[in-house]
Formats: sequence, structure tokens, C-alpha cells
Amino acid sequence: MKIRRILVLFMMFALALSFAAFADVAYEPRDNFYDKHRSECEYENRTWITNGAEGYVVGYSSPTGSASEVFPNGREYYVSYTWLDGEALWGCIEYDPASLESAWRDAESAWVDMSAMVPRYDSRAFMEEHADELLDEERILVPEPDAEVQAYLYPGSGIVVTALPSGSDIRLGNIYTDAEGREWGRIGYHYGIRDVWVCIDDASAALPAGDEFTEREIIPAADDSAMKKALNESSGLSANVLVGAVGAVVIAGAIIAYIIIRKRRAE
Repeated sequence: MKIRRILVLFMMFALALSFAAFADVAYEPRDNFYDKHRSECEYENRTWITNGAEGYVVGYSSPTGSASEVFPNGREYYVSYTWLDGEALWGCIEYDPASLESAWRDAESAWVDMSAMVPRYDSRAFMEEHADELLDEERILVPEPDAEVQAYLYPGSGIVVTALPSGSDIRLGNIYTDAEGREWGRIGYHYGIRDVWVCIDDASAALPAGDEFTEREIIPAADDSAMKKALNESSGLSANVLVGAVGAVVIAGAIIAYIIIRKRRAE
């Protein structure tokens, strides 16, 4: 009986470790191009906003493939990985074909030119902009009993990412003091939650946007007809390129065959 109990405990411990390891594994898209070029792709793990010069961003089946969809400006998409082609940087997004909204489960993947995207103002952008105002120290936040801790995108954003239940202490770093004199701390990682901020002085309060809130300037989205036209033109261009490539191969083959025949006749 003791041996059986030890085995059960060992299996439970191993299962817990496997779940913890899985939680820290980087997300990977279900995308054929990514599967073939995994070693060449860089993990981005950031939300970007469509901001094409014409009011839309064309999505492709792969950086070297055909146009598959057109996304209106102002949409937020999670970019999981990027791939560099010379000086052109491509990003992989996944979306719901019915709504064109960002999605993971049962989603379609597309590759977009990152020069037509702008990063969402997030914790990373906030830290870059306020680097001189951040204190490199740690704090331990002990939540009030039965009170949810509000985790924000960044201090003063007014955007609650998630609510953390009470019950465990929270380790904070990168301390920041806002214009109201409130202290904030960044959560690097806490039970699967990453890179969010908590107001140390009032952790459970719903706080409005402050002076730190930054909104990206986005070019207005094009209308549906313009986007449909862009998709048709991009698809047609891809088809013409393919036909041209096939034609070039056929011509080159014919020339080689002609040279070989002439050479044999001369012999």
C-alpha cells in the first residue's frame, strides 16, 4: 500500500510539473510556412494594429504566397512570429474568416507586411517611454481577503487586462509613481499572467485612464468595395506572377531542348 501511495504521489507531482512546463511554452501558430521556416522565425508575442497607407492591409498565405484576405485599418491582431525577407519584415496573424477579428481557435493564418502595422501601446512601449521614471526594485503585494486585484495594460491606461483572485501574494517589480502619486508595480509572471501592472496603493479599484494613456494615430479604414478591389488585384498579380514563372520555365526548357537537338545533329 505504501508503494502504491508513493507511486500515485509521484505521478501527481510529475503531472503538475508537465502542466507548469506547458504553461510556459511559447505559442506556435498552425501555419504551413511557419512549420517549414520555424528556425528562421522570431518570437514576437505582441499585439499590432493594421495601419496601411490605403486604409487596409493585405494578408498573404505566406510571405512568398498569394493574397488571401484584406484587413481594414484599426483592427488589433496578435502577431506570434515574424520572418525577415531581406529588408521586408513579415508577421503571422490568425483571424476569424467570418468577422476578420483576431482569433486562435479554428482560425485562419495570414502573413502581413509589418511596415503596414503599428504596435499597440502596451507595457513594453510604456517601459521604453518611461525608462527614467522606473525604480528597479521589487515589492510583494498581499491582496485583501475576498478582493480581486485589477491588472492593467500599463499604469494610467484605464485598460483592465484581467482580474486576479485573492489568495496568494504577488511579486511586483519596475515600480512607477503616476501623476496622482500612486505607486504601480509590474507583474512579470503570475500563474500564466504576464507583463501587466497593478496599482499598489489601490489594487482592487477600477481606475480611469490617466495622463499616461496613449492612443495610436490610425489612418481611417477603407470601405468594403476598395478592400475587395485590392484583394482581387493582389490575387490577380500573384496569379500573373505564377503564370509568368511557369511560362519562363517552359521557354527555358524549349531552348535547352533545341540546343541539344542541334548539337546531336551536328555530331
